Amino acid sequence: MRWIEFGPAARRHAAPSFELALPDGTPVTRSQYRSKAQLVLVFAQDHAQPDVDRLLQSLAARHDEFTEVPAPVYTVSPDAPPGATAIPVLVDRQSRVGGAYRDLFPPGDSPADGEPFVFILDRYGTPGFAGYGLSAPDEDAEAILTRVWGLAYECPE
Repeated sequence: MRWIEFGPAARRHAAPSFELALPDGTPVTRSQYRSKAQLVLVFAQDHAQPDVDRLLQSLAARHDEFTEVPAPVYTVSPDAPPGATAIPVLVDRQSRVGGAYRDLFPPGDSPADGEPFVFILDRYGTPGFAGYGLSAPDEDAEAILTRVWGLAYECPE
């Protein structure tokens, strides 16, 4: 996965706000985690894509580690796949939230349209890291967890 670390200037401003719902209608907002937890958002158009499914399975297998930080993990997708999912899905029907987050990537260094990408927000709701280009889903899940812990040590309060 290609990683981008957001520097101090980018981290002066919160990531785009959102209010999305889980498939059961439960609302989830970025602001509900402010000062409480980091947030991992996996933006994926197609859950059935093998690398996306493997990444989500690997992240789900590390649920206890993300809970310890704490850092809830969500998939953001235009629709909820049928059946159970490894990671809770936030439904972004018109991909507005996905588009707003995609716009945070530096010009010339962003995922292609439809390509999955990840954002890790610190406990203040600012972007700490973003990644795209799944290469090895199990290793990518480890890299996400490593960056989450790095932000936890950076912002321990």
